[in-house]
Amino acid sequence: MHETRKNLSTIGISKQRNKHPIKKISTRPAMFQRVFTSNFRNVSLLSRLWNGSNGVLAGKHAEQKMISILRDRFPQAQLIEVTDVSGGCGAMFDINVVAPEFKGLNTVKQHRIINEVLKEEIKDMHGLRIRTSIPQL
Repeated sequence: MHETRKNLSTIGISKQRNKHPIKKISTRPAMFQRVFTSNFRNVSLLSRLWNGSNGVLAGKHAEQKMISILRDRFPQAQLIEVTDVSGGCGAMFDINVVAPEFKGLNTVKQHRIINEVLKEEIKDMHGLRIRTSIPQL
């Protein structure tokens, strides 16, 4: 038994009987708490993984939904493009809108309108790139 304790101590495992070596691994319980709570920002990604849905369909569905919402808000838009740039998992999108409704608004205000219109869709995303402009005559 003395020989076993000596071998364990040489590889860095505690000699004390009441300590379990695995407990040393869980130094960040807050990280695990974030992953398993409903406040986790990527719940949609986790739910797709757990439910067996592939990300490509989810990303394409999200693209179509956002295009539909933007078409309703900007009926005179000359161009509305929504592209999943995260490889199909739906975490990052590129949005391009060319609409006369932006006339007289600076870029920040234009982007705020897009953010407000897509507020529900954006909340579970990692990122969003927005490009807006006014149609050229």
